[in-house]
Amino acid sequence: MALIRGVHDVEVRIVGAGSDRRVVALFSYEPFPGVRFGHRFEPDETLTCYEHINLMEEIETGGIHRLMNNASEPDEDGVIWTAFWGR
Repeated sequence: MALIRGVHDVEVRIVGAGSDRRVVALFSYEPFPGVRFGHRFEPDETLTCYEHINLMEEIETGGIHRLMNNASEPDEDGVIWTAFWGR
């Protein structure tokens, strides 16, 4: 994710167990200083190894700006979670 323009302070974790297991990427985005974003990569047998490219395209084509325009609220940890692709 370090190659996504404007994205920095990236942290990737695996959370949950069993069918609730997810890869989570937490990151900051320059146009919104002081805000921490999170994206959950959903497990799906149809996913390819290019899912990070989809996230990059969504961010670089204004996905975070659209998300913020819809008054997204941070969770209890101060993270605003993306909802790209209806997830």
